[in-house]
Amino acid sequence: MSQEFPRKIYDYELDWLSVLLPSNKAVYKNYFEKIKSLYVIGNGRFNEMNFILGNIDQKPDLSIPSSSIFAIGGIQFADNNLDIVIHQEDEEMIEVDFSFSQIVNDFNLLSILKKWSFSDWNSGDKSPLLNNEVREVVIKPDKYLLVFDSENKKIWMHDLNSHFNLIIPVTNFFNELMLYKKIIDPKIALKPSNFFSCLSNYADGDLRAAFINYNKYLRKLNLSFD
Repeated sequence: MSQEFPRKIYDYELDWLSVLLPSNKAVYKNYFEKIKSLYVIGNGRFNEMNFILGNIDQKPDLSIPSSSIFAIGGIQFADNNLDIVIHQEDEEMIEVDFSFSQIVNDFNLLSILKKWSFSDWNSGDKSPLLNNEVREVVIKPDKYLLVFDSENKKIWMHDLNSHFNLIIPVTNFFNELMLYKKIIDPKIALKPSNFFSCLSNYADGDLRAAFINYNKYLRKLNLSFD
C-alpha cells in the first residue's frame, strides 16, 4: 500500500487512537489533542501501518530507537483484531503502530465488537482485556500502585492522582527483581517468561523494592518516593 507523506491523519486512525486516549482522564485527553495537531510524516521501522507523527516540516529519524510506550489497547472486530501501541513523544514526534491479525482490504467494512485499553484501568478494576483479576502493590500510599496482570503478561504503574497507567517492560523489571532477591539460579533468573506463573512467590515488599531500584538505576521515570 503506497502512501505519500506528509499527510493528515485519517479519521478512522484518529478513531482507533482515541480508544487508547480516554477523554475522562486529562493526561490522555491532552495527548490526543496533541496528536490531532500532527501529521503522518512517514513510516517507522516495522510495517506499513507503523507511523511517525510530527509537524508537517519534520522527517522521521529511524536511526534512533523507539521511545517508551505511552498506551496500549486494541479493537476486536467480527473477523479481525487490531492491536494499537502509542509511544511517548520524542523530539515533537510520536510513533504509533496498528497491527491487524489478518489483512484488511476495506477499513470501513469492519464491524466493531469490543474496544479495550490499559489506559482505562483504575484501582479496583479487573483487567481491561480479559476481565481477570490483577494484583495491586502499593508503591507509595495515595500516590502510586504497581499492577500485575498475569493473564495478559503486563505490568503497569498507576498514578492515583492523574490516573495515568505507565506500561513497565516486563524483562527489565524481572531482571531488577532477580538482582534484588540475589537469585542466580539460571532456571529462574534467565526465564522472565515464567515470571507471571511464579508471581505468588514474591511478596509485595520484594516487588516494591525491585520497582524502586528499577526506577533509580534506569532513571526511566520522574517519580518521587520520599
